Amino acid sequence: MRIHKLLSCLLVSALVIFGAAAANAQATGQIWQNDTSDTADVSIASLAGLPTAKFLTFNANYNSSVTGYTPALFLNSPTFFSTANGFSATASLDNSHVLIIGGVLLAKGANNFDVAHDDGVNISFGALGGVDNPGPTAQITDSFTITAPSAGVYSAVLNYNECCGPPAVLEWTYATGAPVTFVPEPCTILLMGTGLAGLAAYRRLKKFKKV
Repeated sequence: MRIHKLLSCLLVSALVIFGAAAANAQATGQIWQNDTSDTADVSIASLAGLPTAKFLTFNANYNSSVTGYTPALFLNSPTFFSTANGFSATASLDNSHVLIIGGVLLAKGANNFDVAHDDGVNISFGALGGVDNPGPTAQITDSFTITAPSAGVYSAVLNYNECCGPPAVLEWTYATGAPVTFVPEPCTILLMGTGLAGLAAYRRLKKFKKV
């Protein structure tokens, strides 16, 4: 079972490497422009053909009142890649949709979060729940709890929709106020462990040959 999982991880990693995505990415984001749906619950398939770009991020802690009302400034000046259909990093952020997928470390039991947003947001941990407040709004803060059956890294999907002019706010934090940091998902952790084990075995073999 572990071998099959490792092979799957190696395949995914190869795709990431040859896809030119940075190896140290904690989460992958994508942004679409000219989305007039005004809802974070829009079907991603319906965004096909719109100007789009991917980026890498370590947290969702964005506020255009502090940084600026363009994709580049709002998202803390990431490196955009896989740009298509005339995407502009310096255009107005109005009518944009942001998707972020990454792993979040949860403690066993209740994990309490706050998300400040202006406009709509949807954060999902799959069957564990999340928060869904998808429509236009002034800046508000939604609190929600994710109850994990055991401690570990869980996949989270975040959708944010910006409409109706500035400002734009998306600040996902723990109840303590600390930003949520995206961490390597289990597949990446397994690969890291395998790599370290292989390195240790190589060093032992090298030492044995010297004797």
